[in-house]
Amino acid sequence: MKNIDKVELRKMSQKYMRQAQSEAKSDHCLLCGKPMTSFCNSHSVPKFALKSIAENGEVVLASKLMGNEISDNKSGVNKSGTFHLICDNCDNSFFQDYESQEKLAVGITDKMLAEIAVKNFLLQLNKRYTERHLYRILQRELHMFENVEELYDTVELDIEDYFDDMEFHKNIALNGIEGGYQVIHYELLPYRIPIAFQSAIALDKDMKGYQVNDLHDFSPETRIQYLHLAVFSMKDTSAVIAFYHKRDKKYQRLRHQFNSINKETKLMYLNYLIFAYSENYFISKKILNTLETDEALKKLSREINGIPNLGQVNLLDIQNWNYAPVSMNDIPNFLSREWAM
Repeated sequence: MKNIDKVELRKMSQKYMRQAQSEAKSDHCLLCGKPMTSFCNSHSVPKFALKSIAENGEVVLASKLMGNEISDNKSGVNKSGTFHLICDNCDNSFFQDYESQEKLAVGITDKMLAEIAVKNFLLQLNKRYTERHLYRILQRELHMFENVEELYDTVELDIEDYFDDMEFHKNIALNGIEGGYQVIHYELLPYRIPIAFQSAIALDKDMKGYQVNDLHDFSPETRIQYLHLAVFSMKDTSAVIAFYHKRDKKYQRLRHQFNSINKETKLMYLNYLIFAYSENYFISKKILNTLETDEALKKLSREINGIPNLGQVNLLDIQNWNYAPVSMNDIPNFLSREWAM
């Protein structure tokens, strides 16, 4: 593709994405339900964690690793990982427990974990709301899809599931319900790590290769179960948190596996999950050279359930399969002291 084509493609892509994001905004706050005419700039990862790894006010985005040439690869802290679904009052008050460096340094509570889970599902809802409008725009302008109605139905089912999950964890946070979460790892590292991350992750397999979720089962009655992972760099320390709700029993085996391994292996595995299962990570420019040169890290960022090229492979590729999925031992462990800032 010629450079001019890339420039035009980027302009077109950004135009459609901005339009979809604008149309995806609701007329009410998703947390309190009050009517709204404007929404705040909510961060999917706490702003303090982004500031901690920023260089000259900027962080590197996942698109840098994934080789996306039509998106920006860096962003200012104020615009990184933001969504617009809740009001200022909810954004400033609902998440104040887990978005406090001082409280994270003391320990975690069920209320903090519930707040993290709510934020994670708000992010998922924002993605699906945007996709819903983006698909309609692309179909209207470019006629891209053959079975567009099936695509719409899938997105709507996801939205319904994410909203139910958000409401479930919101109820825990608002009513002070305790004893529901199972923490598989919480650690306050005595150094600053060069990444910031927060997301709900739907694992297909655990550490030993046993199936957790069947990610190819799209039936409406199937409920995907999530592991919540958060990695926050702070002033002089870093918080690493991994947990699930006890109703999501498919993660019990992973919890037992974690109980039998050392701390170094735990951090290696959690570091692997960040790049294997999500795009909501932000990276310091201080390790930019590693991002540009580490081939295993690039490959992993483009895998989907162990399949390369974002899952876009043809029948011939599968018949002549010789691709070896990237393992946690193949990539740099940015949670280790070796990569401390």
